Amino acid sequence: MKHLYAAVFLLLFKVGFAQKDVELFKNDAKGRPLYLTVNFATEGSPYFAEDYQPAQLTIMGGAVYNNVKVKLNLLDHLVQYLQPDGREMITEMPVQKIKFLNSGNIILQSFGGPLNMAGADIYQVLDTGHIQLLKKITIAFRDSQNYNEASTTRIFERKESYYSLTGSGELKKLERGRGAILELFRLKKDAVASFIDQGHLNCKSEADYKALFSFYNSSL
Repeated sequence: MKHLYAAVFLLLFKVGFAQKDVELFKNDAKGRPLYLTVNFATEGSPYFAEDYQPAQLTIMGGAVYNNVKVKLNLLDHLVQYLQPDGREMITEMPVQKIKFLNSGNIILQSFGGPLNMAGADIYQVLDTGHIQLLKKITIAFRDSQNYNEASTTRIFERKESYYSLTGSGELKKLERGRGAILELFRLKKDAVASFIDQGHLNCKSEADYKALFSFYNSSL
């Protein structure tokens, strides 16, 4: 019975702590209202995901806030969040990392500065370990107008590229193909080569990269 009481107390403590974090964020966020004026049709999206999702935010300096409903504008580098009354706000706090809690714990992160700073590079962390696998995500747009039409369509285009990040902080674009992978994983070159052959991997797709990084990091 004592163990049961202890477990219940711990659960209530965790829930209370998470709710406290949300309230603290609303007070600390230095938010400003989001005003959107759109005078054109759109194709695609500037957002990582369209809906607000509960997330854990890590601020530059280490402060962590749990269960904040946010979405990320990758084009304008804006971290938006919802107020209890449904108002959409933009935080001006320097956000280093976002972990989306209901989407398989997807992690978006910047390295060297806040991800909501203009021009920041934003990466999705695909594998952690001795060498991390990162996916850099950028959004650009172009405006299209058909002949003899007054309306404009803004077309958002998403680009993804892959990077490795070593424990020493070396960030490098991932080259495609077997040779580049074996050079990256040279400490376990023979084992990685065998893994590639057994899995018939072409070392050019995200699925192959994830399998290779997971194998290498788990073998150290």
